[in-house]
Amino acid sequence: MYCRNGYPDYIRELVAARRDKGAALSTEEVYQILCRRQSGYISWHLIGGAVDLDRRVTNPELLQKLLRENNFAVFDEQEFSVPCFHATYRGLPKTIIRE
Repeated sequence: MYCRNGYPDYIRELVAARRDKGAALSTEEVYQILCRRQSGYISWHLIGGAVDLDRRVTNPELLQKLLRENNFAVFDEQEFSVPCFHATYRGLPKTIIRE
């Protein structure tokens, strides 16, 4: 679901490091790779920029309309069998949190 538009560089680096090591990476090894990344965002949720809302509301169309009118991008995760709307606020700068 999270890599449906391709894999960020840090994911490819994690996979390559695990393959080269021949075993699972330690927490520190993963952390070092994440600190070096130049693109990709683990989750807008981590910086308060996204929320998942239960899609089983009385009027899901109205909910989506109101979110979009208030500068949220809305993604219906139902296509991945997750009954929620992922709403991301568009007004936050893209920030890679390194620590």
